[in-house]
Parts: sequence; C-alpha cells; structure tokens
Amino acid sequence: MTVNTPSQALQHLRDTLRTTQPGIEDLIELLSTCLNDLYNDAGPSSSSSAEPARKAIQRFLPSIQIHILTHTIPNYLHALNNTQVEVLRSFFAPEREAKGIRISRWIALTSYLTLPPFLNAPSTTASIPELPIPSRSFLLELLDRLSGEYGVDEVYWAVWSGVGEQDKGRLGPEELVWEESTRSVVGVPAKVANAVGRWGSDGWIGEIRARLVPKQVNPLMCVLTSLIIRTYFDGLIVKLENLMYELSISITAGTSTTTSAAHVVGVPDRIRLVVERLSALGLLKTLPSQQEFRQPSLLSPLLPPLLAHLNPSPSHPLAAYPTTLLPSILLPLPASTLSSFVSSLLLYLSSRIGILDSVKPDENVHRAIEVFKQFIGPAEVGAEAWVAVIRAISAQRGLVDSNNTQEHVIARIACGWIRSGGAAGKSSQFDHKSSADGVERREFVQVVIRLWTDPKSIKFALYSQQYRMSLTTS
Repeated sequence: MTVNTPSQALQHLRDTLRTTQPGIEDLIELLSTCLNDLYNDAGPSSSSSAEPARKAIQRFLPSIQIHILTHTIPNYLHALNNTQVEVLRSFFAPEREAKGIRISRWIALTSYLTLPPFLNAPSTTASIPELPIPSRSFLLELLDRLSGEYGVDEVYWAVWSGVGEQDKGRLGPEELVWEESTRSVVGVPAKVANAVGRWGSDGWIGEIRARLVPKQVNPLMCVLTSLIIRTYFDGLIVKLENLMYELSISITAGTSTTTSAAHVVGVPDRIRLVVERLSALGLLKTLPSQQEFRQPSLLSPLLPPLLAHLNPSPSHPLAAYPTTLLPSILLPLPASTLSSFVSSLLLYLSSRIGILDSVKPDENVHRAIEVFKQFIGPAEVGAEAWVAVIRAISAQRGLVDSNNTQEHVIARIACGWIRSGGAAGKSSQFDHKSSADGVERREFVQVVIRLWTDPKSIKFALYSQQYRMSLTTS
C-alpha cells in the first residue's frame, strides 16, 4: 500500500470530494485512508520534519471541512453508524492521543478558524456557504467536543510548538494566527447563542450537546442562560492558568523539551491578549456576591489554582510562579482594563479574607497584601499599578460604611500595599521602615486628602448617606 505525504493525501481527498459522490463505504474508505496517511509515523519529531504536515493542513483542510459540513453531512449522516460518524469528526476534533498529538492540535486549530463563521447570519458577501439545516446539530456537537478536548492551552501549542530558535526573526504569521484563534475561542458562546436563537426563531429545534446547551431545555432559551456561558468560560480560564504555569516552569528552568526560547520570550504578551479578550466580554465585572447567579467571571475560576501555584506547599514537587511573570502580564494592560482587574482582585481578596490559612484577621490581611503584590508588583509612585490602585480606591470614596467589613478590608489591603513600597525583602503593613523614604505613604496621603476634599466627593458622600437613611426609614 502506497503511503502518501500529508499534502498528497489531503489534496487527493479534497479533489475527490469535489468531483465525485462516492457511496458510503467508498466515502469512509477514502476518509480513513487520508487520516492514516496524515497520522503515519506521527510520533515525536522535530519542527522541521513536521512543518510540511502543518502547511498541508493549513492549506487543504479548511476546504475539506467546509465540504463535509455543506455536502457530506446532509447527504450521508442519516445512513452512517457511530464508527463512521467518528471518522467524520476526526477531521474537526480528533480524539486526543499521545501519538499524533501535534497533528490533532493542528486539525483542532483549523476547526476553530473554520467552524465559527458558519454560526454567522447568512450574507451574500460571506466567504463560506450557508450551513444546511441537517448540519446544524452536527456543527454544535463539534464545537462542544472541540471546546472540551482542545482548549486555549492546546490552541497555544498548536500555534507555537513548531516555532524554533531559527524562527525568531519571522514570528509574524504565528502572531496573526494566535490573535485570530484566541478571538475565535472566546467568541464561541456568543456565536452559538446568536445562531441557535436565530435558528430557533425559524422553528428549528435540534439535539444540542450539554456543554453548549442542555438538551432538556428549549435551545432558543437555554443558550441565553449564564449557566452555559459560565461553564464554558470556567473551563477556558482553568486551562489558561494551567498553560501559564506550564510556561512559567519553562521560563524558570530556562529550557524545556516542549517550548523553545523563541516563544518563551513572548509568553506574557500572548497570555495578556487572552486576558484582554476575556475582559472585553465583561468577565471582570462580576462581583463575588453575584456568584449564586452563576455569572461568568475571570477571577472566580482563576484564583484558586493560581494562588496554589503562587505559594505551593513545601511538599509540592514543582516551583512557584516566577515573581515577575504576573506583573509582566498584567501591568502592560490598557489602563481601564488594569484598573478593572485591580478593583476585581481587591473585591475577591477581601471577600475571601476569612478563608485564608491564618485565624488571625491581621495575618489574613497581611497574606492578602502579599498576594496582591505578587499580582501587580510593589508600589511605585506614578507607575501603572499605582494609578490602578488609586483608581480603585477613588471608586470607593463616599461609599465607606462603618458596618461594611469588606470595604474596610479593601482599604487595609490597598494601604498595606502602598505602605510596603518598593523595599526588598519581606514587608508588612505594620513595618514602618518597609519604605526607605516614605515617598509612597506621603503621596498616598496627599491623594486621599485631594479625594476627600473634592467638592464632588463631599456632595456625593452626603447624598449616599442620605440615600441609605431613606432606605432604612422607608
């Protein structure tokens, strides 16, 4: 049996599907042969030896996927058994196995770029044909499987695992693919909601997988519930943190078998892009008090594993995050996004102050300050972190209630962070010598005085108290 190269196999499959309409057995044989050629000897290999397969998948697989969704599924799906349907799925979201994982990742990456446009409203200017009605459930099933098996971590390795030291000077194409693929990954829930709502308004009701939409609920309504979006983004963010930690180990070690110096250098920029996209969707706006409503949130699924990796137990076999990694990711964020992140982080730390290890409240606050410093670095007057914290404190003015413990905890965390200044070594909000010259403390006092003596602050502070009194007496 002749074994074709990946390029020959995919090109032959594309041309055959375009020109003929084989029977079921011939179709499955054709698809299976292509997969065998594609995965043939697909074990560990160097970047240079795997590059032809990557280029072939990028060139030929999108048109094959489009043909399967627009022609093969409507004509054949009703007559295929489960094994034969699995062959079709393998061209979109193959089962993850150690052998051939690189090929599987590239197929999944191509699917993220090809499938979401089918969820858009039909348009005469669209680059792909309209999705046939029999293919709708199959498409949603593929997206469900894709999001479960190939998250943002797998997409990262699909884009960057083939970039070696020799590619440092030409990272442009990979950067563009990373931007487009992350936009597609974070946009899946919204596109699914819009598409199912539009299809449902036309009377369509199909079988939809649970990760995207619960089967027992009308698809027109259920995709709009935050439960589904929360489930999707929780999984995405957990995988993002796993990716961050895996890359941080590579940065700490200096070398790795899975990553090269060419893309380790750009790790903060690429992780920051995902954080920006999640923030743009409003995932930094959710308050801890809204968790019972299952609103999607960035920090709720991110903080538990991140805090565990920031301060691992002595028995933990791996090292902690490098001290500079999180600040290098967060501080270059746009000012508005960084301020939102800092405000949300203060809210989450203050809301969980009672569940930290120590039973002493002062020690709990001190631990929260240390965690806060690990995220945004030490206080430095005029720096990005300083401006973001001042904005967060400014948002609290006029709203401090003597009975509101959380607001006081937020103030203590922020003040402790500023008091610690940029001094090296272990510092505390009780250590008056933690900042050598007290510049940060003096500047912060001036900021507070300006805030509290601002006429608008006084006006709205009085109105807020009057508003509380009216609610109490009504």
